[in-house]
Amino acid sequence: MKRISRSDKIPDELHGVVAGDVDADGNGEVLAFGRRILYIYRVKGKELLPYTRITRGLPGHILNVEAVDLDGDGKKEILVSGLEGEYLGSTVLKRKGDVYEQVAGRIPYFLVVLPDWQGKPTVVGQRLGSDTPFEGRLVTMSWSGKNFVEGAPLSADTRIAPLSSGIPGLTSARFGKEWRLIYTDPDGHLRVLDVSGKTEFRSAAKYGAATDDFEYGITLPKSGKSRNPVRKAARVSLRPDDSPLFLIPKVKEGLLAMTSLQESKSIAILQWTDGELVDKADTGDSNFAYSGADFFPPLPLRKGGKVIASTIEQSGVAKSAVSRLDLFSVE
Repeated sequence: MKRISRSDKIPDELHGVVAGDVDADGNGEVLAFGRRILYIYRVKGKELLPYTRITRGLPGHILNVEAVDLDGDGKKEILVSGLEGEYLGSTVLKRKGDVYEQVAGRIPYFLVVLPDWQGKPTVVGQRLGSDTPFEGRLVTMSWSGKNFVEGAPLSADTRIAPLSSGIPGLTSARFGKEWRLIYTDPDGHLRVLDVSGKTEFRSAAKYGAATDDFEYGITLPKSGKSRNPVRKAARVSLRPDDSPLFLIPKVKEGLLAMTSLQESKSIAILQWTDGELVDKADTGDSNFAYSGADFFPPLPLRKGGKVIASTIEQSGVAKSAVSRLDLFSVE
């Protein structure tokens, strides 16, 4: 993957990015998020141009952002999941003209989009837990036009590992004529799960570096509340031969982590080949930390296709935070 463009400096720590709508000329939007702000950039050719940012109507601490066409009008809505104190809630933003407006809020689920589940994109949610941040069945969510309605649960068992760790890090892909859940486990291994939630494959390398976490649970006298890292899910595309491709930050090896957060210096594209995940392309090591990535449409991915990534150049612990967006071409 060859970098072809960089955005201007963004005075925030970006913790993820997702591709939005794209027009017939290949121009479109990308949605990047920090803890409290959603940034919308426009891609015009090779340029990354700031468009707007959204602060109102969002959870106090954003944990995940997805983009999916809910009502079939050809335009993607934005799903924002996060915490308001210890309350879990999601918001739906719909594009109206040149602006996004909130059309639903305080949805008590953490929402993810399975890009291909039984032949179509499917929104899945999980509620907040009592002893753990997320627990209970993973349920499909249908859009009524004004809000989400809980549908049938997935057959995967969330009482057993790895899904007992909760919904963050979940996606899906089609393997031939079958569909599988793909999951980033708490240790950073990518897993391919069968319909019951049991592991069919576990990667040796680690992916999905968590750059953000949140407090939840009982306050202990010495350590306080537990900190829970937000693991990155792989983004999914297909090769022209229909074999699945996965895009995800790769955890830097050899780091002695003092916290649950990890660091990624590269983005990798993985292909499912002969029953295992094989690295097919890589950005090479950067001087900065990658916090998220997504395939930029159109899909399936072909030579010259694009990838958008978010990078943290400087964390806000000791100095002012600085992030950027990077646009790559897959050569």
